[in-house]
Amino acid sequence: MFCAEPGTAPESGGKMGCSRKALPRSRPLSLYDPAAMSIPRWDPLPRRRARPGPTRPLARLRCLLGLAGALTATGAAACDPNLGVEDSWAQAPLPEPGALVDPQMADVGAELFRRNCVACHSLGGGSVVGPDLAGVTFRRTPYWIRAMIANPDSMLRADSTARALLATYQVPMLDRRLDAARVRAIVEFLWRADHGPA
Repeated sequence: MFCAEPGTAPESGGKMGCSRKALPRSRPLSLYDPAAMSIPRWDPLPRRRARPGPTRPLARLRCLLGLAGALTATGAAACDPNLGVEDSWAQAPLPEPGALVDPQMADVGAELFRRNCVACHSLGGGSVVGPDLAGVTFRRTPYWIRAMIANPDSMLRADSTARALLATYQVPMLDRRLDAARVRAIVEFLWRADHGPA
């Protein structure tokens, strides 16, 4: 039964024993007032510590989207049998100054580069997510380039230059799991891009 006043009944006006103490007057509780709530405010975007080094969020996003597309296509987009890769290229000697460039191998290497590398690297367009590869054959030996393409995880563990590149760009190179002939074709393409066809 509801009491109109403490200790009285609404109809009879007599004592009913339904006394209650008046609640202390305070400001009304608002559900939208963070000061009135004891629950800490939830921040939908937690703040992370900034990593040292250059920040290129659009370039990183472009790399991830390109890699996601390449990985979902077949898991190994470079292993397209229609490219014309020859198994004998795996045993072909690495390019050296004065040697002729194999145009067929370099053309296939250009297509492999386009399918596997341009999401993170450019040739003369500046750094994307990884370094610009224009002039890479002047900065590194063909043996180093071949090892970095074929086994980037091992190179990151064993090679100080690869670790320095990781520290600079903050993104490890992905292992595209290319066979030796395809790796050799990419090296041939990079050599031709830097030294020309002859």
